[in-house]
Amino acid sequence: MEYRSPTGNVRSFANGHIFTLADYRTRHAQYRTDPDLQAAHASAPWIVTWDDHEVDNNWADEIPENDGQTREAFLARRAAALQAYWENMPLRRSSLPSGIDMQLYRRLGWGSLATFHVLDTRQYRDDQACGDGTRIGCTDRLDPARTLTGDTQERWLLDGAAAKEGDLNARSKGPFPGRPARENRGDRAAQGRWRYRERPTAGAAGRAPS
Repeated sequence: MEYRSPTGNVRSFANGHIFTLADYRTRHAQYRTDPDLQAAHASAPWIVTWDDHEVDNNWADEIPENDGQTREAFLARRAAALQAYWENMPLRRSSLPSGIDMQLYRRLGWGSLATFHVLDTRQYRDDQACGDGTRIGCTDRLDPARTLTGDTQERWLLDGAAAKEGDLNARSKGPFPGRPARENRGDRAAQGRWRYRERPTAGAAGRAPS
């Protein structure tokens, strides 16, 4: 999918839709030519995580966007995207990908002030409810078994909140694992603000102040 702003896009891309390792490397290299991005990286350390477009629009675990991709083609694309992401982002060797898998969720301390819990809300999630489209009101989104983080990462998050190694617990920005603030905002809100498990929200709040 190519998005176009009514006022004009900030930049145009050299290679359209991307699928191969060479494609993803080219896209990252193009972004690296942006002087504002260069200045931002030079000014401060970065803690990075991803959402969907680093791989494919609306991907979830081993499921691509509903656009005709085969599972095999998507997994090859995902492996290429992960490799290029690791090559171009400020990540430690512990995040070096192995095929389609990458250890991205991690915990970073800022002295005794804060602990940052950096989440991965793509590799372990359930697929979007309501058919990955703009349907509204489907009951699948209310299933309490649905997960945004997966079981292992959820336990890791709750254990980290309980440990309270700094004065503050900070969670990286991303889709919030709980009830949508507004379920009647419109079709895309219903599709995109899934009511995944509320345990990470309630559990973290109960174990340690943030």
